[in-house]
Amino acid sequence: MRSTTTPATSAECEDKRRFFRRLIRMGRKIYKKMPRQPSTEEELMEWVNAMDPVIDKLQAVILDLPDKARLESRIEEMNGWEEHILSIHWDISSEELVVESDSGDDMSSTASTGRPSDREVSEEEADEETSQGRSKISTACIRDFSPSRAGQKRYFIAEDTKANGKGTEEETITAGVAKKIKTAAAASSGVEAQMARSPQEIIKIDNDSATDDTTEVRRILALRERATRAEEAFDRAMLRLESVTHDFLVKKRQYAQTAAECACAIGAFMERRGLNRF
Repeated sequence: MRSTTTPATSAECEDKRRFFRRLIRMGRKIYKKMPRQPSTEEELMEWVNAMDPVIDKLQAVILDLPDKARLESRIEEMNGWEEHILSIHWDISSEELVVESDSGDDMSSTASTGRPSDREVSEEEADEETSQGRSKISTACIRDFSPSRAGQKRYFIAEDTKANGKGTEEETITAGVAKKIKTAAAASSGVEAQMARSPQEIIKIDNDSATDDTTEVRRILALRERATRAEEAFDRAMLRLESVTHDFLVKKRQYAQTAAECACAIGAFMERRGLNRF
């Protein structure tokens, strides 16, 4: 039996291998021209756009190569280029997502119609409730305990004297009733907690919320990056598995052919020598 590999097939395979090596040399020249850090996004994308066609052609040639012997190092080099390009694409897209997220947070306070956001409305309502609660307290105190200017003055004196542990019985009763009214008004309007916080504490809470949002966005981006890299690694592994399986089947067929030819040659030799009688 004769080998199925014809001179034309062998020459075609050698041409593909030669073309692959030429593409590798071209890719090396372009890869060496990578912009130095720090570089702008436009410079990086110009370099990436020059590398992408070379990598695509290399991948197409690899899939069409029947024999990849002595090309393993070049294939690994090409895989390194591909991973580098993918990481650059991911870094650029991640920065764009973070910028869009930050700008969205800044612009969310006012919509396109010019209306304030829910957060601003809630803050305005809280301020309004605070002022209403204070006005209710002062109005109630003036109405119930200050029919005259002297009564109003006595009420403030009662609060001050109670703080010092002094005062008459009437002043103590007046201060106690005023305190109950103040507590009830603050509790009913939900303003007591707002009044207890200083502006610095409120600013700190807002900053903590923004930091938590940024951390969550970065965590999601990191998870997406891991998932993308895992998927790409799986695809590359499947391509390599298909390639190795194809090479194994080709070599197995070649070995079977060689064994059959060897058996035929031995049989013919023994027949010529008359040894097959034994």
